[in-house]
Amino acid sequence: MAASVPKQTNMASTSSPSSTARLCTECGRLFKSRIGYSRHIRQHNGQAPYRCCGKMFFDKDKLKMHRNHIHGEAAREACSQCGKLFRQQVKKHVTVTQR
Repeated sequence: MAASVPKQTNMASTSSPSSTARLCTECGRLFKSRIGYSRHIRQHNGQAPYRCCGKMFFDKDKLKMHRNHIHGEAAREACSQCGKLFRQQVKKHVTVTQR
């Protein structure tokens, strides 16, 4: 009786991440792209390079969304202190900047 040879499978393609994948050592989250990983690490390090209205943003897209939504062309009210335009929350902005 011949000994059966175990079937070999390509474990590298099914169980290990691709060579471009990055694993966060802080929380264990896996990222497919280097850019996504870099954005994520900024949050762990507290690095928010983009700022507006006293708020911090970890990536440029979130800052752009904020500017379009809060300070966009459709903004209705202007701050009497700094002149920034707001669609909403101008009163909140004024109280925060007067502190």
